[in-house]
Amino acid sequence: MKTRIPSLFLSSLKLTASRGTYAAFAFMIVLAVGLPTPAATVGITYSFTGGPTGPPVVSGTNLILDGFFSGSIVSGNPALNAVWNPVTYSDHSVVDTTTGLLNGAFSMTFADGDVLS
Repeated sequence: MKTRIPSLFLSSLKLTASRGTYAAFAFMIVLAVGLPTPAATVGITYSFTGGPTGPPVVSGTNLILDGFFSGSIVSGNPALNAVWNPVTYSDHSVVDTTTGLLNGAFSMTFADGDVLS
């Protein structure tokens, strides 16, 4: 399949004979062609049990919470479920009590050793 570039587009480009310009032009063409990228949504249900790993810590106007949980994530694909489960989940949350904003970090470790954080 050939892609035609409108002459108006080409006339607006002031190409020089540098290698970088040709590389940039080639990259723009690849973007214009729109190479497909496969993606999908995987519907899941999940169940975790666990709780805080210690008492909440107050630091100024911040409330710091740490937790550890274990459980399962179930999709409609048994092979995927076998790779994922069981799952452990840990988080570190910082709540600003003056604004109510929650910031933090989490980490999910799957049965195959992969980590999502």
